[in-house]
Amino acid sequence: MQQEEYTIPLTGAVDITQISPFLDKMILSASGWRAIFAEDGNSESRSHNLSTTGAVVVSVAAYSFYYFYKELLNKEPHIILGRDSRPTGSAIIHIAASVLQSLGAEVFFVDIIAAPELMAYTSQTDDIDGFFYISASHNPPGYNGFKFGNTQGALEGRTAQQLITRFTHNLNKPEIVARSIRLAQERQISFEEAIQNREITKHKYQQFTTHIAAGTADPTLQEGLLNTIKGSIAKSPISVIAEFNGSARAISIDRMYLESLGVHTVGLHETPGDFIHPIVPEGENLHYCKQQLEEHHSQDHSFILGYVPDCDGDRGNVVLIDHTSGKAVIPSAQEVFALTLLGELAFMDNLGSEKPLGVVVNGPTSYRSNEIARIYGATLFRAEVGEANVLARARKARAEGYEVRILGEGANGGNITHPATMRDPLNMIMTLLKLLTLRNQDDNLFYEWCRKSNQLDLYSEDFSLIDIMNSLPSYVTTSSYEPRALLQVSTNDHRELKSRYEEIFQTQWEEKREELKHHFGITQWRAYNTRGTERVAGLGPIDEADNRKGGFAIEFLDDNDNISDVIWMRGSGTEPVFRVLADCKGSDTTREEWFLNWHKQMIQEADSKES
Repeated sequence: MQQEEYTIPLTGAVDITQISPFLDKMILSASGWRAIFAEDGNSESRSHNLSTTGAVVVSVAAYSFYYFYKELLNKEPHIILGRDSRPTGSAIIHIAASVLQSLGAEVFFVDIIAAPELMAYTSQTDDIDGFFYISASHNPPGYNGFKFGNTQGALEGRTAQQLITRFTHNLNKPEIVARSIRLAQERQISFEEAIQNREITKHKYQQFTTHIAAGTADPTLQEGLLNTIKGSIAKSPISVIAEFNGSARAISIDRMYLESLGVHTVGLHETPGDFIHPIVPEGENLHYCKQQLEEHHSQDHSFILGYVPDCDGDRGNVVLIDHTSGKAVIPSAQEVFALTLLGELAFMDNLGSEKPLGVVVNGPTSYRSNEIARIYGATLFRAEVGEANVLARARKARAEGYEVRILGEGANGGNITHPATMRDPLNMIMTLLKLLTLRNQDDNLFYEWCRKSNQLDLYSEDFSLIDIMNSLPSYVTTSSYEPRALLQVSTNDHRELKSRYEEIFQTQWEEKREELKHHFGITQWRAYNTRGTERVAGLGPIDEADNRKGGFAIEFLDDNDNISDVIWMRGSGTEPVFRVLADCKGSDTTREEWFLNWHKQMIQEADSKES
């Protein structure tokens, strides 16, 4: 792989008056920092060159990160530095490496690397203190940005905010900006060093993936599971389409690892940066994989599964073959999470656990997950949107005595399987393979699921992933990536807007009580607010400090306290938009439409009221 050609525009005079407008448009959150860094300012740009202001911002970001971590650790930080496959990544990583190394940080430089591979190395290597990862997640290719973390994953809310505050403060200090620019030009990075280091991370990642799949660090037990999977595939071949879309996963371990299990794997668009469709692996962006899977299946019936990751490789969604039609099906992100949740809870149930089982999800994860968890006797905890919040809530549950193996954000797709500390499509694929291949009398996960859920009539010995998906509890849930899930608002004060919404809701509840009971069997409701790892029942703010930027949900119940429908909302911290969702038990799409429209109408009325 050749290093891309790029320029770093820091040799001439820098107009610091442009920093403030750039910063105003920048997304700064615990989930990552993002902005358009391409020199032409186009969000869809494929240019490798940075804007001058973008280069300055990168310099100050690396400078701020170094001193923040040095104070946090009370020593020189040892950092792994990598990036996804975006066009501006080469220039950005050059600047970041120069600043960090010039200041005194020890940098393990890996260049392009899938985020889960980088995180696995961080968590499994004793002398690594944290990571600096260059990525803009699912944003278009003209964007770029940064993710920061330590051995436990992404920085949590309060710590992340402290780093953001340090960064924005430094951007307003001309002497720090000038020093950062000088540091950015002091060193050259070694691409050969990155290639050598990547071999080290791959080896560590392969070991970690097996540990996660087997649920144990015991080599004997790991080998036993892998041999069972290999033996089953030898009898009933499985082939997979890996449609990498030019992501960082294209040069990770995926093909090698799956082939080692006997899974024939066809990789498509394996050149990093070769984006043939938009980055986010949702909706129509899965159609190419769907087409390819159908074509391969028509020639070879062992092709049953395809997957597409996002640019940094921590998210991925799947495409499944329906054997009855020979056509491919694209499950929703919520269904994919539910499949993996079912698989890992069934696997844990088969292994046995001395501790009570726990599951952690975010606010907009479908309540389908509650039903799956209940069948396995697992307690489900909900946290605020954001991987850092979900991970923190899982650590809290473990401290309370729970065995928490699987967690994640069902609305966004992908799962985190302990001890991983971020989403990983390869872990998801391994869960699906376990569901498919563990078919012996003492480890048949799907049979046990059907038995426990009173659905033995759905079980057959030649079951497929579609059969398993069709056995999931039926829910209709608003997709996070459809226009209906976004609502423009003019009120900037989320606390005020939600207070008005609650007043409107209570009035309309009284007006619609009979309609809700007659049409939907609903007789009561409960409200919940989330903030970080907290989930508190009741209307109103959690406390005086609560700005109510967290999620807010209303559950609707029948006389027997069974939850049938949920409406949820959360205001964006970066734009005048509320994300909304309705989650309704059953298969009636008109029911979901009714609740979502009612929900949005109340938000719009609250937004139009005078404070």
